[in-house]
Amino acid sequence: MIAQFQPFPELVTKRLRLRQLINQDAPEQFLCRNDEEMIRLINTRRLDNTNEAITLIHSLNQGIAENRWIVWVLMLQTDCDHRFMGSICLWNFSTEDQTAELGYGILPPYQGQGYMDEAVKAVLQYGFHQMDLASITAITEATNQSSLALLSRNRFIEVEDFLRIDRNFRGDELRMKQFSLKRGNL
Repeated sequence: MIAQFQPFPELVTKRLRLRQLINQDAPEQFLCRNDEEMIRLINTRRLDNTNEAITLIHSLNQGIAENRWIVWVLMLQTDCDHRFMGSICLWNFSTEDQTAELGYGILPPYQGQGYMDEAVKAVLQYGFHQMDLASITAITEATNQSSLALLSRNRFIEVEDFLRIDRNFRGDELRMKQFSLKRGNL
């Protein structure tokens, strides 16, 4: 396919280390999957306990081992405890079109400090140069101003506007925007 993820490709930025998920990330993964705004924006279900977070970590790592997706944990380079700040991934691969979808989320205490921007830049470099992707897409809720600004700063272009049913909350329709970045526009 587009890439093999063994050994796991750790990435380093000015302030961050992007590493693989480990079982010790379960408490923060549980917090992510229990933050109402985060689970609404990524349209996923709430986890009931940290055991479910460990199961999720194992499932995500299995998908990495099978080259179905790649998920990195954001952590500060200076953090000796290796604390999970958030995650970023490339998934939904198309070998035919040489594309992948970018996904990301960061815990509220770390938002608004430029960490996700650093992570996105590193993952885009990896996707285009190590995986040889032709384009990377991203989907975000139309009202998520932080995500819209992040994608704009990283030269993504809006390609589609659509409605999605919120399957995890009240069944509301959510206005979504899809963005794309081609390798030559990085």
